[in-house]
Amino acid sequence: MRHEIKSIAPVGSTTQIVLRFCQEIETACSSIYKHFAKVFAEDPALHRLWNKIAAEELNHAQIIGMAMRCQGLILKEKDYDMARFRNNAKTLRDILDKLQKTAPSAEEALRAAINLEKRLAEFHLDHVLNFTNLAEENFFNQLMEGDKQHIRQLEEAHQQVQAKR
Repeated sequence: MRHEIKSIAPVGSTTQIVLRFCQEIETACSSIYKHFAKVFAEDPALHRLWNKIAAEELNHAQIIGMAMRCQGLILKEKDYDMARFRNNAKTLRDILDKLQKTAPSAEEALRAAINLEKRLAEFHLDHVLNFTNLAEENFFNQLMEGDKQHIRQLEEAHQQVQAKR
C-alpha cells in the first residue's frame, strides 16, 4: 500500500520538478484514500467517499502526467522560491508518511484528510504555474477547485461522524 514519493532531483526545468512532485503527491493521496476506503469498508458512506476522492486524486495525477508529456503545453518558467518549495514538499511528505502508517478512527482520518487537502490547496496556490494561454491555466485551476471540493466533502462527512457520537 505504501507509495513512495521520489526525491526531487534538479533534472529538467524547475516547472517540470514542480509538476512531477504534484503528480507524485496526487498519486500518494489516492493511495492513502484507497487505504482509508478499506479501513472503513463497514461504513458505506465513508467507504464511497474515500473511493470517490481516491479516484479523483488519481485522475488529477494522470492529468498532470499528460500535461508533462504534452508538447503543445507551453509554460513560462516561473521564478520559484525553491527553498519554500522544498520546505512545503517536506511537510507534505511528512503528513503522507504519517497517514500511511496509521489505522485512525473515522474522525481522525477525516481530520487528517482535511488538513492534507488544505495543505495541498495552499501548495498549489504557492506554486501555481504560469501559462501562456487562458485555456491551459483554466485546466489547472480546475484541479485546484477539486482540492476545495474535497475539503467541503470531507468537512461534511466529519460533521456527520461527530453528530453520531
